[in-house]
Amino acid sequence: MGLVWVYNRLPKEVLKEFIDTKEENYDIIALWIIGTWLHEYFETYPYLYINAMKGCLPKGTLIKTPNGDKAIEEVKEVLSYNFKTKKVEPSKAILTNAGLKKVIKIHLKDKIIECSPEHRWFVKTKGGIKLKEAKDLNTEDKLILME
Repeated sequence: MGLVWVYNRLPKEVLKEFIDTKEENYDIIALWIIGTWLHEYFETYPYLYINAMKGCLPKGTLIKTPNGDKAIEEVKEVLSYNFKTKKVEPSKAILTNAGLKKVIKIHLKDKIIECSPEHRWFVKTKGGIKLKEAKDLNTEDKLILME
């Protein structure tokens, strides 16, 4: 079993699950991973920086903006609820570069939402409206969504 055999069988689908990047980058990433197994034979070994983080919501997720729904990667401004004025208002989008993420699915009556476990949602509780991370949601929580 040689390196070519390993390279040809390293499933790019696995890489695609954790890294969202251009198609041509997956080959260099696969080769770099294989190289880490052999790094002791090299005097130096390159650092690989991948600017392709998943963030809290998957690429293509539609977000409410003042100009209609847009894919998250195109968003500069969002519609959000202002608790002081009690109105939905435009606000600057805060896009985080939170690292490689596991994606979880939140099952609602009419749709499924994918997000990172750390993505925060507004939830209506007995004590009022609170922010909860997706990983802490339970079946009794009522998500507040803008439809």
